Amino acid sequence: MSYSMYLTLVAATAGLSRVCEDSAQPARDLGDTLEPALQAIRERVDRFCQDPVTPLAAAQFEKDLLLALREVGRHGLGLQPPRAG
Repeated sequence: MSYSMYLTLVAATAGLSRVCEDSAQPARDLGDTLEPALQAIRERVDRFCQDPVTPLAAAQFEKDLLLALREVGRHGLGLQPPRAG
């Protein structure tokens, strides 16, 4: 093998052991991560369905639901690996 082939091999495999170590860690389960936020949505829906429906209650429910869905998104984004760029 020429010297450039060794250099190419080293460059191609540099940091490979770190990648293997990272992939050996257990992945976080999406269901477990989102469960607290989804439970909060269930509770809001149950509360809304038990009370009389008025325009004011519907508007407040919509606001609460929007905040709860944003929280689901934040939990979901927490699962994503950071991206360069």
